[in-house]
Amino acid sequence: MNFAVTDGVSVVCTRYITSKKYDAASLFFSSGSEFKSDSDGQYKMVRSNKRDTTFVIASEPLTFERNDWISIPTNTLLVITPKLNILMYPINDQFSSDEKRTFTNFYTSR
Repeated sequence: MNFAVTDGVSVVCTRYITSKKYDAASLFFSSGSEFKSDSDGQYKMVRSNKRDTTFVIASEPLTFERNDWISIPTNTLLVITPKLNILMYPINDQFSSDEKRTFTNFYTSR
């Protein structure tokens, strides 16, 4: 189950499945300064400064720029904090793989 919730300040998303054998449905995110269309009508994530202020979370990449999209691992909780940090926490339960994963501070505000 992919699930997302927000209080208008923070965002919490999960990519989760109750199976050790299968991956959960895909979930990706992209971040940058702005998500906008170019002159050809194609959308892209623009990085015009060092501070990420725009985030897109989607079940599949929304553009052909694969390098703009990061896959959220199976059984992971993603948090976008009020300071616009992206944090990923593994969901370690009976359905987790045998390899233990740890917290990741993916991006920090700049």
